[in-house]
Amino acid sequence: MRPMTWLGLTLAMLLPAGCSMNQPPGTPKDAELAAIKTYEQVVAGDVAGLQARGTKDLQGPEAGAAVLQLQALIPKTTPTSSRTLRWQLFNGTGGEQASIVREYVYATHVALADTTLARPASGRPWQVRGFNVRVATNAELAAAKFSLAGRSPLHYLVLAGAILSPLACLFGLVTVLRAPKFKWKWAFAILSLLGFVQFSINWASGAFNVSPISFQLLGAGALSGGSAFDSWVISFSLPIGAAVGVWRARKARREATAAQLNPFDEPRTEPADS
Repeated sequence: MRPMTWLGLTLAMLLPAGCSMNQPPGTPKDAELAAIKTYEQVVAGDVAGLQARGTKDLQGPEAGAAVLQLQALIPKTTPTSSRTLRWQLFNGTGGEQASIVREYVYATHVALADTTLARPASGRPWQVRGFNVRVATNAELAAAKFSLAGRSPLHYLVLAGAILSPLACLFGLVTVLRAPKFKWKWAFAILSLLGFVQFSINWASGAFNVSPISFQLLGAGALSGGSAFDSWVISFSLPIGAAVGVWRARKARREATAAQLNPFDEPRTEPADS
């Protein structure tokens, strides 16, 4: 598999550590509009206009030259679509800062623009603190798409686990719920839904990872960052909780059967809950 190539330059450092982060429920429109204008200025090569809106990090001839290099990476055609993928707002001692990630789709390329903004207080105009862009062709991005063709046996093994593990968890839950009453039945029902020891694979790169101390609801998961650049990460966990639940449910059935065959035995003193 040919590795994906990223084309990009970073104009400024990302936001400093130690800021408190707030994830708003909706896209902050003023920050989004500032990011859109920044991208348009880079595409147009408007160094003066961009620096007029920028912080001190974007001043000087070196930053201006970097803007022109970024301009050369972006396709000269009009994008067929664009959207905001992710956003973050940071509240620090020096004011507010934001990061807006937008995707621009062209006929033959896709550009991913990350704009870093800052302002001294809420309600003030946003200033551009940093800008980063990654550009790749459709052929390069095809590696990040989910497909079954040309994958390794490990890919198929993890995918099979991601399909079978939830089924095992549901089987364990149903088995526990249908069993006769026994102590902590509700706890074993919840335990049946959990898988332990996570195995995951990056679908594009094939990078495999094992997390021994972890658990997953229903024993499987699939994650993607949402952009054309982001690969799917498929994972599954061993349905150990379901195995324990099935064992306890079968033990309860044996105890119930034994009680029916020996009705004159002393009743068990421990409480039973459903």
